[in-house]
Amino acid sequence: MTTGGEIESGVVLRADLAGLLARLPRDQREAIWWVDVLGLPVEDAAARLGVAAGTVKSRCHRGRSRLRLILQTGG
Repeated sequence: MTTGGEIESGVVLRADLAGLLARLPRDQREAIWWVDVLGLPVEDAAARLGVAAGTVKSRCHRGRSRLRLILQTGG
């Protein structure tokens, strides 16, 4: 059973994630969305995005690196 606090925390987490992803370039944001948020295999994300699997991997890597920097520096 979920509590009101758990639901509220989930809403805040989704809002925080959306705000962070919005700070990424579109190509990185889309790759991270498909692979990290929705859990699609890289090959499936690549097919949906119309790019090579290696491109999705590099976009995810660059996007994660940028997110890490944003979280570490606060901006």
